[in-house]
Amino acid sequence: MSFQNVFADHWLPQAPLAAERKDGAYRRVSREHALQLPYIETNPLCLQSIVVTDHDGSEADQVADLAGLPQPSWVPLNPHTRSGHIAYALAAPVCLTASARRKPINLLARIEQGLVDVLGG
Repeated sequence: MSFQNVFADHWLPQAPLAAERKDGAYRRVSREHALQLPYIETNPLCLQSIVVTDHDGSEADQVADLAGLPQPSWVPLNPHTRSGHIAYALAAPVCLTASARRKPINLLARIEQGLVDVLGG
């Protein structure tokens, strides 16, 4: 499955927050416009369908394989430093609202912490 298909299937925000600069003003824009900007929201506040781990070292595209983890769904890289984010698309989104079941939220939190520990994010 290609990056475009995986991302389109799992990227949930209909009007994501996006910005030109990391320290710039984030604003809600259309999905099409957001894809043209370098900084975009991956998950809406109430649902998480993508787990993103930051990797500041070089070769972020290879660190998951070196750690013995499954192949990430995609790895957006900084072209200058080869640092980036390691993203895993979830099979089903996890609801994060106050009325959501706690077990899936707790499992997601443990998975995220495990990825941070293993990948050094």
